[in-house]
Amino acid sequence: MSKRTSIPFGFNIIGMASANLGLGLTTREFARVLIARGFPVCILDLDAGHGRSGKNLELNHITIAPDTELPYAINIFVEGAHILPQFALHPPRNLVTEGHLNVGFIWWDLTVLPEHLRLGLEFFDVLISGSRFIQSTMANHVPRTPILFAEHPMRLPSDIQADRRRFGLPQDVFVVGMGFDPHSDPARKNPFAAVEAFRQAFPLEKDRHLVIKMSSSKGVSPKMRTLIDQMQALINSDPRIHLIEETLPYAELLSLYASCDAFISLHRAEGLGLVPLEAMLLGKPVVATAWSGNLSYMNYQNSCLVAHDLIPVKDDSDFYGPTTLGIQGHWADPLPEHAAAWLKKLADDPDYRTRLGQRAQTDARDYQTRAEQAAFADEIAVLWENFNLQPQRDRSSLRTRIARTVQQDRLRQMGWVRRQLMRLYTPTLAFLEKWLLWRFKPSTRQS
Repeated sequence: MSKRTSIPFGFNIIGMASANLGLGLTTREFARVLIARGFPVCILDLDAGHGRSGKNLELNHITIAPDTELPYAINIFVEGAHILPQFALHPPRNLVTEGHLNVGFIWWDLTVLPEHLRLGLEFFDVLISGSRFIQSTMANHVPRTPILFAEHPMRLPSDIQADRRRFGLPQDVFVVGMGFDPHSDPARKNPFAAVEAFRQAFPLEKDRHLVIKMSSSKGVSPKMRTLIDQMQALINSDPRIHLIEETLPYAELLSLYASCDAFISLHRAEGLGLVPLEAMLLGKPVVATAWSGNLSYMNYQNSCLVAHDLIPVKDDSDFYGPTTLGIQGHWADPLPEHAAAWLKKLADDPDYRTRLGQRAQTDARDYQTRAEQAAFADEIAVLWENFNLQPQRDRSSLRTRIARTVQQDRLRQMGWVRRQLMRLYTPTLAFLEKWLLWRFKPSTRQS
């Protein structure tokens, strides 16, 4: 059984708290609602890389140094599932320590988890899911672990101001907004389908515009650079499509959203979908795929949900695709023509657009009311109170299994010849060490 200690109850939140990206916003917002509930909270800020950290310092006053012992009983680790093997194999010294309840607030986008990620989830005593979609996936893969559900809080800044002139957008036209993050996975986010839907809806109309907010492309891979160039070529071919690459403070980013008439997200899969939720809170109708985590706050009464097929995941990255996920991996393939029909209706019927935006805002605010309650914290308190009843987790054994599974996945992703060479490498090296190489090593015997 696990052993509860006398460490004071409170939350150590480990995440990219100062980063200008979705996981950074998640870390900050959940810290905020826990503080509002009166719980002690501290922050361990993780580096997001590519110069994206250090952008938001609102929690700097409760942020501790990386080598500081975590002061409270509950560790909440906020990250995407892709980091799990690295975290489990090489956890920072002060993260997973005896006597703490280790909670994984992990984000994932599909109904199938590769084995090395599933084992990574087992590393935690408790899991939090940010959508019912993620909760269902986790429950099917780690049934022994308590899985809590938490609505995502979203506090909008007070200084949001629609200002098309500020963003170089024309005044008397219908403007659709969309996001494009070069550091995310483009096959899943599916940005080209949104552009296609816009052009199908408005092949010639000069008073219909699309604005694409692209996150920083600093440090992207050559493959992603090619996709960015393809997107740029599309934009250059149509003067109605605008690209904004400027890094914006959060209030200005939402001011850009407020300057649009509608939003579109034709994702193939989302853990939750923060941008559509932000747009709804601003009273904007959203055209979005009717699948995955966004259905935690979207329905046919408050959104323009787009029909789709379910297709096998097709992505040549190491993270998605049949090599990693197996044949059961699937995601949505939204129909651009259906999205185009929604866009056309929103553009041609201002009264409907206004009513739908108002309903979207009302429902999103109701969702926020529930999120502000942070009911998951009360469940964690009960789990901590009964921590000594929790089954003991053999993390050493888990690390061994994760390392073996990661190696097997890497082998599967290699070509046949390279795979055979790698399979021979370890036993060959062991044989040489035993019978030959030891002769050439300096003696360690004492005279």
